[in-house]
Amino acid sequence: MSFFSKIIEAKNRQKLDRSIEHYNTKHGRLMSQVSEYEMIEKLDPTAEVLTPKRQLMKEKIILIERKRNQLIQQLETYIAKHKPASDSRYHVMLNKLNK
Repeated sequence: MSFFSKIIEAKNRQKLDRSIEHYNTKHGRLMSQVSEYEMIEKLDPTAEVLTPKRQLMKEKIILIERKRNQLIQQLETYIAKHKPASDSRYHVMLNKLNK
């Protein structure tokens, strides 16, 4: 493997790692907000405050799903291009996202 191809692979790996980290952060925040929202909804299901929050949650869920699909594409591209070992964290993450 040439020096330049090693640099390109390292950059691709860093970009993918940042994307995975960003997705996990966003997903974690969204799940905590959803659980908080569900708790509020259980306490007072008729509250007027819930309508805008419902819309906001739907938008956030759509955004995180788009991010998930982009990450799946990035992982598939990286795996096809660099062919890491089948038990690498990229394969594990891809399997986790496809569930």
